[in-house]
Amino acid sequence: MSLNNLLNSAKFSPKSLKGSNAWIGHLPFAAWVINEVTPKVFVELGTYAGNSYFSFCQSVTEHGLSTKCYAVDTWQGDEHSGHYSDDIFNQVNSYHQAHYADFSNLLRMTFDEAAAYFSDASIDLLHIDGLHTYEAVAHDFQTWLPKLAPGAIVMFHDTNVRERNFGVWKLWEELKTNYPNHLEFIHSHGLGVLKINDTSDSNNISWLQPDTEEQKQFISYFTSLGSRQLDRYDLNLVKCQFDELTKQLTNTDLKVSAQASQIDAQAIQLDAKTTQIDAQAIQLDAKTTQIDAQATQIDAQERQLQNIIAERDEALRHNETLDQIIMERETTISQLLSSNSWRLTKPIRFLSRALRGEFNPAISPHRATPYVLFILKGDFVGLISRLSLRKKMLATNKKDRAIATIIANSARNPDQLAWGIMATPHTLFIAYLIADRLQSHGWQVEIFTESPKHFQYDYYIVICPQMFTKLPPGEKRIAFQMEQSVSSRWFTSTYFAMLNNSLAVLEYALVNVDFMATKGVAFPHVHYLPVGAAKKYGSTASAVEKTYDILFYGDSLSSLRRRKMLDALSEHFTVRVINDIFGNEIQELIKQARLVINLHYYENALLEMPRIQECLSLGIPVISESAQDQQDYPELIGVVHFFEQGSIAAMLSAVKEALEKPVLPETITESVKLSEQRFKFMFDRFLIALGFLPASYAKQLTLTLPNTVTRVALSLPETIGRRRLFESEKPVNCHVFDGIRRSPGWVGCGLSYVALSQFALKQGINNITVMEDDVILPANFESNIAIINEFLAARPAQWDVFAGVIAALHSDVEIVSVDVFKDITFVTINKMTSTVFNIYSEKVLHLLASWDPENLDAEFNTIDRFLEQQADLRVVVTLPFFVGHREEVHSTLWGFQNDTYNDMIDNSELLLENKVATYLDSLSNTRPLETTVSSLL
Repeated sequence: MSLNNLLNSAKFSPKSLKGSNAWIGHLPFAAWVINEVTPKVFVELGTYAGNSYFSFCQSVTEHGLSTKCYAVDTWQGDEHSGHYSDDIFNQVNSYHQAHYADFSNLLRMTFDEAAAYFSDASIDLLHIDGLHTYEAVAHDFQTWLPKLAPGAIVMFHDTNVRERNFGVWKLWEELKTNYPNHLEFIHSHGLGVLKINDTSDSNNISWLQPDTEEQKQFISYFTSLGSRQLDRYDLNLVKCQFDELTKQLTNTDLKVSAQASQIDAQAIQLDAKTTQIDAQAIQLDAKTTQIDAQATQIDAQERQLQNIIAERDEALRHNETLDQIIMERETTISQLLSSNSWRLTKPIRFLSRALRGEFNPAISPHRATPYVLFILKGDFVGLISRLSLRKKMLATNKKDRAIATIIANSARNPDQLAWGIMATPHTLFIAYLIADRLQSHGWQVEIFTESPKHFQYDYYIVICPQMFTKLPPGEKRIAFQMEQSVSSRWFTSTYFAMLNNSLAVLEYALVNVDFMATKGVAFPHVHYLPVGAAKKYGSTASAVEKTYDILFYGDSLSSLRRRKMLDALSEHFTVRVINDIFGNEIQELIKQARLVINLHYYENALLEMPRIQECLSLGIPVISESAQDQQDYPELIGVVHFFEQGSIAAMLSAVKEALEKPVLPETITESVKLSEQRFKFMFDRFLIALGFLPASYAKQLTLTLPNTVTRVALSLPETIGRRRLFESEKPVNCHVFDGIRRSPGWVGCGLSYVALSQFALKQGINNITVMEDDVILPANFESNIAIINEFLAARPAQWDVFAGVIAALHSDVEIVSVDVFKDITFVTINKMTSTVFNIYSEKVLHLLASWDPENLDAEFNTIDRFLEQQADLRVVVTLPFFVGHREEVHSTLWGFQNDTYNDMIDNSELLLENKVATYLDSLSNTRPLETTVSSLL
């Protein structure tokens, strides 16, 4: 050990000190030990701001050593150092590149990853200062032990820290028994130093011999130098603070001087204004006399106005009374019409009126004859069925006429629609979503939390209509039904009558759609609109510190199950419960929570989506009880932490995990983006369906499908029975698309294909499989579709459409070719009519995207007839047909039972078989065939 080196270490002055002072007391030793050991390779595990590492590097430079230095760190932090941004690494890297890049390297990776870059027995000096748990530091030492050269020196920082799960001290106690050459400094959090055993070198390093007088003096010497180093550091901090305070004081003096000058100037201006005010006071006295005279006149006019207002209020009260009487009578009429006695006597009343000729010319005597025959035969079931069909046709025509009126008005005044939104305080978030979308189309919108006195706007969307005593007239009213079907609390005959008397019904939950259909509130009157999110929502709310762990807002006072779970939660966490705060104030409170919990009011309830989406829109994670409909919201996967419904133990465990491992902000942002896109699509879909937006607007819709989708099922969520039946047998990698609606139904179907085609072309998808939700897939679907795709891929220029089934084969169809591939017969024809299951090529996708929704000729412009008329279309179909068609579901496109449709399919398949036989016969007359007709069919 060189005495000169020891003396020089007292002169060491670090050139770079940043952040924590935890290592500063050991910097003199760092400068001495690297000069004393003169390692070929030095490695530091855990560098942070670089105080220790740059001192080692500085000593290498000052002593002209040839040492290669390496700093290993992720520069992301850990549970002991805290997590930090890239600013720390950027500062370290900048200083490193300017001073030590010629012999030093920064390795930004984990310690385990870095170990692979060093040969065994190559490191002479190692400093370990990473994660300080016992398990972590023990792992680091064992991982890097093979990399150490015989006799290498290893340093461990924080050997004198026994809090916050630090465990370096524990490992150091174990290592001292295995490595006899060691010492420990206890100042500056402790630094343990040991020498790796070297059997080839029997000489021990004197300063590493424990309990010797020399080591005690050595430790005392560097402890003293460390203390001096810390004193200089603290003194420098005080000096910097003093300099900063002096600078601030100087700036303050300058500001005070400037303000004094400004005050003097203002005093001069004040004197001038005082003189001006005195003059104006004289003028004011004169005007006061004039005003007094005018006030007397105004008093008389005010009394006259109060009399007029009193007369107006009396007239308004009279109008409100009339409105209430009309609503009560509408309810009475609806109850009467839905009563058993009215339904049972309906055939007799109808027959009586028909015989009196009251239906002429709508129902002439010869049209009434079938109804008479039903009665004469005693077939009352048939009579009721016939009357029910007639009623549905008339209701559909009435609805179509209402939509036609909306379309005509929107076309005349597209930018002049005025909307009112009626919302209870607890549904203001939904009102915000709807208002934002309506305003995006250039329409005027006003939100009401109470019923207005007059319904002067064009249309009203009423959220939770049962909560308002006064509603807009039915032709102006769109009811947004928000109650849960798990409770019968609101679902009365009066409520259902009000919904059916509205222009349309919006429904947020598919479970409710299914339930409402059983109560007579069904498609096409109902429109599915799941609650979405909004990234701009709450943008004016200020960012605040988190003041409590958990927030619950909603009705906790009248729900025993909610109170029980909240009481259990409060025993373990800081919980804030809010019952009656809304609007901007609730936004601020939500942002103060680390987590919002969603608890059901009812057992087996549906998800409270307004609460969940509001919190996610504000960037706050949500934990929720599981619900029977959570699968209907795929955008919540990985964002909302669900736990078993009603289980307090599962709730506590889930909350603890959610607080310890919070959802990343970018994950919430992505969920909000998907939910917002879905809401925009579904709301604009509704506006198109009712005619508020033109059919051509469908081309502007943004579809919420994966960019790489190749299988799509076209389905209407409002016909939930069909959808659930399809989803029970849905093939893999098939995404359900909520079809666009428009009256008549085939126009909405066509718009759906336009939107899907545009989406596929925009994403660069060359061909796409589209099936409708009434398709029946074969048991061997996946294996056979693979053969079909292989057949088509081998002939890219020889097909335009693959048709899984043809409903109405045109009599003029021509056979282009017949092929057998892997035991499947493929027939190529020149035209087709069917959209049950098709694969469309890029050429046909362009054709579908050009379809004109303004052409309302159903004979030629339904989407399948449109394709049938295209020239030079090459359609590939299998014999027998690849897929089938459900008989047990009703056709939402054509309006008849599918058993009629299946008769058409059977006839088409038979006709095609005959044409193939004729085609093969013609070929056999011209050249030999290796494949016979019987083997093909």
